[in-house]
Amino acid sequence: MHPAQVLPLLALLWVLSACGGPAFDRAYVAAGQGQAESDLRPSSQFSTTDDLNVVIKLNRHGGNLPVAARFLDPNGEEVQTVRAEVPEGVETVVLGIDADLRPDPAEQWVRGRYTVEVEVNGEVVERLFFRVD
Repeated sequence: MHPAQVLPLLALLWVLSACGGPAFDRAYVAAGQGQAESDLRPSSQFSTTDDLNVVIKLNRHGGNLPVAARFLDPNGEEVQTVRAEVPEGVETVVLGIDADLRPDPAEQWVRGRYTVEVEVNGEVVERLFFRVD
């Protein structure tokens, strides 16, 4: 291949990689109250009355990206799945369960090790773990 042909191909590959790379970057469990990442702090320990949150960091994507956080209790039973459709340009999503909005707010979280399955575009991309004590 002639060197003059290589440069346009490299430029095309660069453009395609910027647009079509994986949407998921990383995720972490966070404590605090609020819907913005700045309201929360990374944590793997929660009390029985805390809100349970997951912060999902995304790369650039085309929009209308479905994300979900499936919370599983220490017995592996689903507590709740929280879903969102992420518009283009949004790269941080907070999904969580507000302890005050449970069917019975007086009922506390079961103590033990929880799992959160993070889904992006219908695929589990990460499993996170935290404790409620």
